[in-house]
Amino acid sequence: MDPSQLEQIKQFFVDELMDDSEKKMCVLLQEWERWKKNESTSGLRRSRRHLNRDREARHEKLFNDYFADEPVYPGNVFRRRFRMRKALFLRIVEALANHSEYFQLRVDATGKRGLSPLQKCTAAIRQLAYGVPAN
Repeated sequence: MDPSQLEQIKQFFVDELMDDSEKKMCVLLQEWERWKKNESTSGLRRSRRHLNRDREARHEKLFNDYFADEPVYPGNVFRRRFRMRKALFLRIVEALANHSEYFQLRVDATGKRGLSPLQKCTAAIRQLAYGVPAN
């Protein structure tokens, strides 16, 4: 018998002996095996793309620009950009960090520091004030 005849006989038994759910499962298993074979022969691993956003450097820049002892921008620029005094902003940051775990600095699974409370509050206030997206 040639392979095409064997395939026809196999298909006849599948059609006659299996109900629809069993047929679907059989097709799914065949597709899974075909996919696994292609994956193992390709040797390629698919992974997520990593974007280095350099959180620590961005925090340092934000801190140096507005909150350092000698900031890059004076208080009137801070007030114009954030629509509040720096002291009020810092009270809001502290209150949010004490109230919600989200606004606290955390370390992720890879050991990298997350966004600082200053960064999170800055983003949240910008979203509320100007209606801009998070990114």
